[in-house]
Parts: sequence; C-alpha cells; structure tokens
Amino acid sequence: MTFGINRVHLGVQISYTEFCPPKMPKVATPLTNTKIQSAKSRDKDYMIADGKGLRIRIRKNGTKDWIFLFQLPFTNKGADVCFGLYPTVSLAEARERRARTLEPPMDH
Repeated sequence: MTFGINRVHLGVQISYTEFCPPKMPKVATPLTNTKIQSAKSRDKDYMIADGKGLRIRIRKNGTKDWIFLFQLPFTNKGADVCFGLYPTVSLAEARERRARTLEPPMDH
C-alpha cells in the first residue's frame, strides 16, 4: 500500500512516497528464560510473544502457560493449543512443539 503527497518546492515537484518505506510487520523479540521468570502477574491475564504464534500467558494468579496460535489449513479459522505450564514445559520444548505442529503431516 502506497500513499503520497506531492509538493512543489522551489519549482521542483517532490513525491513523499519515495521517502515513506512500506510498513513492515512487527517481529517479536524471542523470549528468554530470564524474561519469562521475571514476568509478574497483573490485574488481568496477558501474553508475551516469542514469535511464529508461540506465546506465554501469565495469569493473574501467577501461573504461566504456553499458548500456540495458528490457522486451520482448510477453514482459515484461528485456533489455539496449550502446550503446558512453564517451567514443566521449558522454552526449548515449547519451541520444539511449535515446530512439530507447523510441519505438514507425513503420508503413510
């Protein structure tokens, strides 16, 4: 999507579309164990993204669980899967489960 404003300055037409790069999607900063451990409970549940649909949800009672958000392939509807509680399911294990969930099923 491009938009532009054309201005004339000192007889030279300037198009601002050249100076406005396209908006890039937000890329989540990968989580670390330190960041997860330091996440404190709040008045409401909230999530911190790891990227590619993987998030950790911090509940108001202090428990932390892994949530994976994805789209169902045929219906394109959003769905989520809980991978388990942190620290029972580690960061590395949650990422591994995300990778296994994203890979296409093998034909038998």
